[in-house]
Amino acid sequence: MKIISKKRIYTVVLFLILNSLSLITSQTSDRVNDIHLFPLENLQVDNSNGTIKLYFKLEKAKLVNPSWSLKGTVVKRESPTTGKSGYFLIEPYIKLTTKNFSVQEAPRGEDIFTQITELESNLEIISAPKESKIFSILLIDVSGSITKTVKGEPKPVLDDLKNAANVFIDSMKIDNNRELAVYAFDGREELIPIIDFSNNPDAIKSKVSSIDSSITKDFSTNLYGSIVKSIEKLDTKLEENINQGAITSGILTIFTDGTDQAKRLGKNGDDIVMQSMKDLKTQKRNVYFYTIGLGREYDEKILKTFGMDSYKRAISAGALAPTFKELAEEIDNLSNCYYRLTYQTPSRKGAGKMRLIIDVKDGVYWGGYRFTFDTSEFNF
Repeated sequence: MKIISKKRIYTVVLFLILNSLSLITSQTSDRVNDIHLFPLENLQVDNSNGTIKLYFKLEKAKLVNPSWSLKGTVVKRESPTTGKSGYFLIEPYIKLTTKNFSVQEAPRGEDIFTQITELESNLEIISAPKESKIFSILLIDVSGSITKTVKGEPKPVLDDLKNAANVFIDSMKIDNNRELAVYAFDGREELIPIIDFSNNPDAIKSKVSSIDSSITKDFSTNLYGSIVKSIEKLDTKLEENINQGAITSGILTIFTDGTDQAKRLGKNGDDIVMQSMKDLKTQKRNVYFYTIGLGREYDEKILKTFGMDSYKRAISAGALAPTFKELAEEIDNLSNCYYRLTYQTPSRKGAGKMRLIIDVKDGVYWGGYRFTFDTSEFNF
């Protein structure tokens, strides 16, 4: 029987360990840091002059373990760059320039690419183009615990909430391309309209400032039912503007200090809310849900679940304003991760089907997307 020395055994074990680590590294090192590019609509090609136009969204995405304690937005998705599915910690990519952006063309089936340049092809990238519109709803809790003085407290939360909401409005940078509606809820079945969608920040703040304790008619909390009705209103607004050809995004920000006491959607109300959110995200690709909780009486697990894109907590009423401001700044960054790319293709009629390759690189982050277009209908 052949005897193998301990030294040789140790050498083999060490080799296997190192080889396994190398394999793991090789499988993940090029996938940990992505840039995810999502087209907002199909590639537009002008057959009269060869102008290519594309609207898209960019996000930095770091592959993470869902069990880690992370600050930020974690989503489960398939990477458009690598095709790998997983949980990604994402943030809007808001500083894209032509220095870290590459556009190339090649006839389908060939590997010789033409670099698209600013000088030769009028390549232009614009952040937050005027064609894009963002419609937001701020849904605020005005149940009894918000508008009435709680024992031991010097004043009701309502004053701090109104101040925080106005800070939120200022930080949203509302203009012709950004509209905000504000609705409130207590225990009633219907939403309480404060102001419908508007691009006038002064008018919105005036309506918010006019809220007083008389707004509360039912001291219970219809949290789930109010969220579903807000989703319906957001869906209607988005549909109206999609039909007008706009590139639209929708945002619902939910604030509460309590739980769904009214139970107007039944015992499975939270499931109904989640299904409504998922349905709207599926039908309208650019929809975001944010939540803010106050104090310790609300269900944090539920608000984290509903805050699919961001959840924040304010420990006290005095912390509401900075919390609302932080979230509004995130929303502002979101609008700046939308881009419009235009250029004039050097390809002419007869070139056949072309491959368009877009690459974005920023340090350890990399991503891209692949398109095809046909020159057979070109008339030049």
